[in-house]
Amino acid sequence: MDFDDSSDQFVRPPEAPVFTPTAAEFVNPVDFISKIRPTIEKTGICKIRPPQGWTPPFAVNVESFKFVPRVQKINELEATTRVKLIFLHKLFKFWELQGVVLRVPTVNRKPLDIHKLYKIVVEEGGYDKVTSGDKWTHIANTRMGLPVNASKCYPSVIKSHYEKILLPYDMFESRTRHAQSVPGESLTVKEEVGDSTNPEVTKPQFHTAGKNIAVSSGAKIEEKTTGGMGPPTLPRRAMRDRSKASYLESEICRICSKTDNESDILSCTNCDESYHRYCLVPRVSRILRGDWRCPQCVAKEYKKPTEVFGFEQSNTPYTLAEFGIAADKFKQSYFNKASVSYIDVEKEFWRLTRSINESVTVLYGADVHALTNGSGFPTEPNDDLSCEDEKYITSPWNLNNLAVNERSVLRYVSGDVSGMKVPWCYVGMCFSSFCWHIEDHWSYSINYNHWGEPKTWYGVPSSHAEQLEMVVRTDQCAGEFIVTAPRAFHAGFNQGYNFAEAVNFCPADWLPMGRASVHNYKQVKRFCVFSHEELICKMAADADNLDLTIAVETHKELLAIVDQERKSRKKLLEHGVKNAERKAFELLPDDERQCHYCKTTCFLSAITCKCEPDKTMCIEHALELCACPGDRKCLRYRYTLDEFPALIRNLGSRVEAYQKWVRDSRAAFNTTKLKDRVSFNVLRQLFLEAKEKDYPDNNLFRSLQRAVKDAEKYVGLVKEVVNRKARSRRHTDPAMRSAARRLSIADLKKLCSELAALACNIKDYGLVEELLKKGMQFQTDVHEALSLEPREREKLVKLHEVGLSLDLDLSEMGDLEQAVEQTKWIKDVEESMAVDEDDLITIDELIILVRRGHELPVHPDVDKVVTELEELLRLSQSWEEKASICLQASPKHTLSTIEAIITECKDVNVYMPNMESLKESVERSLEWKLKAEQALNPSHLHPTLDSLHSLVAKAKTLPIKLDLVNNVNSIIQKVDEWKSEAVSHFVRKESTDSLLDVLLPRQTSKPLTPRKKQQMKKASRQQRLLKNREKDNSSVMADRLLDSKFATENVYEKFASQEVESMKLERLSNQTADSSKLCHCGINPTGSMFQCDLCQRWLHYSCSDFSSNGPTSKSETIKILLCSNCARSNRPKLDVIHRILISLQKIPARFEEAEAVQYLTERVINWQQKALMLMEQTDYRQLNKKFSVIKAKNSFWKGKEAEQEEYEKHLETKPLPDHDYISPQNIPSKKTDYPVFDIPDVEPTKEFCQKLEMILVEGLLVEVTVPESEHLHSFYKTLSEYNLNGLQPPPPLKAKPPRKQVLSLRDENIKSASNSSVSINKPTQEAVISSTTSSHKETKSRRRKGDRKNSTGQKKKKRIVIEITEEEEDWGEYDENCAAVDGCLLPDEESISWVQCERCKQWFHFACIGMTPKELGNGDYFCVLCQPSDSDKGDLVIGELDSKSDGGLSIKTVDDPLKCSTEDGILVFPPLSNDAMS
Repeated sequence: MDFDDSSDQFVRPPEAPVFTPTAAEFVNPVDFISKIRPTIEKTGICKIRPPQGWTPPFAVNVESFKFVPRVQKINELEATTRVKLIFLHKLFKFWELQGVVLRVPTVNRKPLDIHKLYKIVVEEGGYDKVTSGDKWTHIANTRMGLPVNASKCYPSVIKSHYEKILLPYDMFESRTRHAQSVPGESLTVKEEVGDSTNPEVTKPQFHTAGKNIAVSSGAKIEEKTTGGMGPPTLPRRAMRDRSKASYLESEICRICSKTDNESDILSCTNCDESYHRYCLVPRVSRILRGDWRCPQCVAKEYKKPTEVFGFEQSNTPYTLAEFGIAADKFKQSYFNKASVSYIDVEKEFWRLTRSINESVTVLYGADVHALTNGSGFPTEPNDDLSCEDEKYITSPWNLNNLAVNERSVLRYVSGDVSGMKVPWCYVGMCFSSFCWHIEDHWSYSINYNHWGEPKTWYGVPSSHAEQLEMVVRTDQCAGEFIVTAPRAFHAGFNQGYNFAEAVNFCPADWLPMGRASVHNYKQVKRFCVFSHEELICKMAADADNLDLTIAVETHKELLAIVDQERKSRKKLLEHGVKNAERKAFELLPDDERQCHYCKTTCFLSAITCKCEPDKTMCIEHALELCACPGDRKCLRYRYTLDEFPALIRNLGSRVEAYQKWVRDSRAAFNTTKLKDRVSFNVLRQLFLEAKEKDYPDNNLFRSLQRAVKDAEKYVGLVKEVVNRKARSRRHTDPAMRSAARRLSIADLKKLCSELAALACNIKDYGLVEELLKKGMQFQTDVHEALSLEPREREKLVKLHEVGLSLDLDLSEMGDLEQAVEQTKWIKDVEESMAVDEDDLITIDELIILVRRGHELPVHPDVDKVVTELEELLRLSQSWEEKASICLQASPKHTLSTIEAIITECKDVNVYMPNMESLKESVERSLEWKLKAEQALNPSHLHPTLDSLHSLVAKAKTLPIKLDLVNNVNSIIQKVDEWKSEAVSHFVRKESTDSLLDVLLPRQTSKPLTPRKKQQMKKASRQQRLLKNREKDNSSVMADRLLDSKFATENVYEKFASQEVESMKLERLSNQTADSSKLCHCGINPTGSMFQCDLCQRWLHYSCSDFSSNGPTSKSETIKILLCSNCARSNRPKLDVIHRILISLQKIPARFEEAEAVQYLTERVINWQQKALMLMEQTDYRQLNKKFSVIKAKNSFWKGKEAEQEEYEKHLETKPLPDHDYISPQNIPSKKTDYPVFDIPDVEPTKEFCQKLEMILVEGLLVEVTVPESEHLHSFYKTLSEYNLNGLQPPPPLKAKPPRKQVLSLRDENIKSASNSSVSINKPTQEAVISSTTSSHKETKSRRRKGDRKNSTGQKKKKRIVIEITEEEEDWGEYDENCAAVDGCLLPDEESISWVQCERCKQWFHFACIGMTPKELGNGDYFCVLCQPSDSDKGDLVIGELDSKSDGGLSIKTVDDPLKCSTEDGILVFPPLSNDAMS
């Protein structure tokens, strides 16, 4: 393993490859491993992670599984440490044999590493070279790492220690290695060699030959003397007894053969030989104390062999549980923490292997036989195995099945070879390890970690097996496989407690490696596990059942084995061996057929001799058997030479097609000339044949696969290159052409060279070469064209087209495109500047041209044109900016100023948008000026208002100051002022009609619903008054008012006639309408209602636009009732119209409203003529006279009823006066003198009434107030009141009392009132009460207020107050009949009080009128609509309710004035009784 020399730290090797097969790849382990074999062979080991979900159960019986672990000492595992320990052992033994106790000296306060010093000196060339070369300083400071210290002089210290301790040993080792054991050659040492503080020898213990040295920790190694550091003494064996006879012989020096200087003679403890101390080399300075051995004895003792290194077995068997407890306890106590990282464990493991002082002992349950103890994988069904886990029994990844897989040759090996065919189990603990080794017969191995902590693996590929370098590592976690390649050294250790299982397997590709392993075993004389020859022959005999991959490799092996066997037998025959016999070696035990020389297992043949019949030799080492002649030896054979061809043919029949495929494939690869190569189709057919027939996945197959794959890539590339022209024609866009990467000339050259290097001939290769030639010729032409001056644009463009057609990545295309762009740009500039005035170049185009010019590469022609364009651009932008300022100037410039600017920039031939706008504005201004002059000075008709508005609007859009705009605005202002005045006179406040709507005849008479009126009221008054005529009802007419044909075609008269006819139909429809459809709101007739004088429709006051006091009118003498649809205007007087027409003459413009006023005036004048003609008729005069007499009579007798009765009796005897009617002049002076009123006897005709009605309708349709209209309307009202000829309209509808029975009575009264009958039958108060009482329960409480008189003594009208409690009846019925104007408040009191209006007879809640019965007291109640005004109190017709026998109500008239009365401003004509009419 690698260690950092400077820090002595462990350096982690690179990681081994990890494979994660898919479920499909994981089906067969042999196939998958064969697929990844190239990678495994490079690294030696790899890790395989099964697919997710592959989790086999642990099938070992934990209770019965027992094993005896091995005892491992960690510091004896590492080879370097073990070598160092052996060296120290020899060194200490060397000095001990000479009677010296070695002490390791200390240098720089550290024990001297004498082994390292010894190695360094040897590496530097030995002691003599180091000393002569003065290298001790280099060794001390550089190699040993000692500091440079002048005061201590470490080089001299190192040299001194080497001479004392290591130099004698080195000399002895050298002489021993060279076998120079000359007598007298010995070592001279001193009593003490350094000190003994080196920890390297404080606790050494070795399993080696010779005497073991065991020194307790901290003990010093002392010299075996009695005098400590004193002078040397003779050894005990050297102190001979001088009295012996052989004393003189024993004192003879073996080197000099002299006996002199007896005091300097040393005697060997073992052999008793004597030596002068100065005769020894090197000399011994003094006589040593203790035992001393001569050089011969030392060498003899030193040569004893050492023990073989190995692990001891523990004396205690363990179960899994017991071993797990011990393993966890050891790791916990060693690291003294709960968890430790795998990296830290790995570093600590390798530190221990290099430690001399520290020895850690662990246990490892290795090589536990799965056949006897049980496998971790399930092998047979049992009760503890689930149905889902039974699939793992037959799984090919089950290690019990992998070794005998159909594609593993081990299945043909006889017997259950433990560890190879039968798995071994391994139970590990922290630091327990497996040393460097390779598998038997160099086979594959696979290891599976069932559970527990990881195993750390190290591997070396077979290519570096001899040097044991290029190491990789990996951590095998639980559930992972580790696979080792053939002859791959591997080792490792366990991170903690775990359980693993391993087995060997041999696919077909292993067979050559297996034969090589047997050959290696012969050389090292190692026993074989099985016979490789037997395996090959056994498979050859079963050729029909062999996998094709195995059959092919077996055929190769069989040929090689048979060939070698032929040669060996031929040599035996040459050596005279003629005796032979057949022997079934497979029936013999392996130890009976092993070669005595190389230990291999014989199968095909063996040699025996009569001299030693039990001694067997393989045929390869036959000559090593004995020296007997050949006729005494016998060849034992399994097959004859003639039987081998049959075995070969048996295999050949299966591999013949394969061999042909191999020959063809190799022939395809071996062809060198391009023209002789096979085509791509042939090569691909060979590959497809191999796939279809499932040929072996060997190097040839993979080479063919790669060749086809490469060829397919080039086929597509060549096709793409050849067809690129067609694609370029399809895609004219350069972006589309460049979508795929284009080839350069270099790429094309490389492509041609690669095509030439392919194993096949690619179609269209010649076209690629032709394209390369065209590309190279194109490069030459481009260089020539660019060097010309001036450059020819046509030639450049043509070359550019050629380059595009080639569709190659040509470096010249850049320069060529630049040149083309430059010439094209110059041409574009010339064409852009050469256009006529109608198509000038724009500023944007000019900017683009300048920008394009700057983007082009620098060139004199380009720079010159760019300068000219920039100057033109500057001028155009300057004028454009001036034009923009003029267009946005405030105040605006005059027309003359703008014309001067335009004239000044006429020489700039650039299209400037602002300048063109300015020119266009000048043209439009001149055109506007002409139109304005024509409008202000018309030759025939004044301009229309729309044309004036159009002139002003156009003037606002022009950026030029125009003097005539103020004149046009003045006219428009006058028109607006005139319209405002007309609106104030005509249009009613809050009206939704425009001025034109009022002035023109109405087109429709459909009433507006309340919702529609509310929507229209949301608009502002100005919008409603001045709204666009396209939205008016009279838009049809308004659009034609200014038309010259409007007057000639009498359009206005036609629309006026249509208006009258439409009103006639509407009046008729309203007069005959159902009572439930009177008001447009659709609610039944309730509350106070009135009838429109124009359309004759009955309406609620709340549904009209009038206030609660009723509609108002401009008339001072008569009040006209109009609904909101009929009352369109304020109906100004005729003199106001005259003033408006006079002011209109001062406005020099024509507009619709002016025309409409003129037509309206003409219509009013025409109507006045009709009205005057009617008033001149006799019928009108007579009827008017009659009405006047009646009014005078009623006025005279008002308040004098008793006198009138007396006077009328007087008239019966006194003739009438001569005058027609009474007047103030002829009123009698005495009360007894009363006038007689002679009423003309005249009645209106039907024709007269119809004519009067139509004239009144036409007058109301004309939105102007004239005296004739008021007079005729008053006459018509009077005529209707007297009910002449059935012309009286129905009286106003009154509200219903809050009872259904009373409502029916009032409906009958309303219907009777609509007829010509004068008397109106109403239920008396008592009837109302009685009818109400009869329709309700008797539990309802009512209270009735009694009659009371006024101050004059007259009996006032009766008022009824009804109070209804909540217990009596649901008050919701009364809520429907409450006539409150502002709506009922829905009172929820316990008792509800009602009150009836004295005039309209409608019922109200007290809560809804804001009063209480107590506040009202005994007074009369009048509703809001019936309260009389001060001016009308004297004219109010007062009547009393009079009970009739039929239960109805009749009115007894108290006063019958001729003058009509008003109620809250509403005109009321009370109906007259028959007596009053008479």
